[in-house]
Amino acid sequence: MSLIRGLCQTSAAAILVVLVLGSCDLFEPEQSGSEGIPCTSDDDCNSLMCHLERGMCLSHECVTDEECPSNHPYCLPFPQRTGWCSDCLADEDCPEDEPYCSLASNQCKGCLEPAHCAPPTPGCNRVDGVCVECSLDEHCTVHNQVCDNWGVGPTFECLAGCKDDGQCAYEQQYCIEETYCFDCLTDADCPDTHFCYWDGACRF
Repeated sequence: MSLIRGLCQTSAAAILVVLVLGSCDLFEPEQSGSEGIPCTSDDDCNSLMCHLERGMCLSHECVTDEECPSNHPYCLPFPQRTGWCSDCLADEDCPEDEPYCSLASNQCKGCLEPAHCAPPTPGCNRVDGVCVECSLDEHCTVHNQVCDNWGVGPTFECLAGCKDDGQCAYEQQYCIEETYCFDCLTDADCPDTHFCYWDGACRF
């Protein structure tokens, strides 16, 4: 009988422990670094930032323009990246040398499209927001030249080459490997008494 009573007491104690431990989750304090938690520096906020004037961790850095530094003076409103300081909200916020506001990054740029540029730099490097020698093949006015505007690290310069036959001069009518303009591919492409040589040129 005492054995049964002992087992019952043990089971009751175990159940009580489980209930107590389970209820602890209901009263867990907020974790450090959560939104709205008091802070004195960004170190207290994990991936958030410490808004020193309010003394709390926030996922944004401003509510009004007055809270932004002079080099990023505008607080982005909803529905943009709310609560972050930026260079501009519209073109009129930008200086003369970078007169266009990119709404993708809210940064002032020298250009956003080729229409913002003029010769001798009619192209627009949209990433850096600067006018360049070319951003489209049509900006290259010399035959057998194309714009280096593709691949890794484009130079946005007009270089010798081609992307299709139409970019080759009449005498060099075939674009090979999207790189070189050749006179011919076979002897049939050459005038009478001429032959197509290995370098794509028609010769006697």
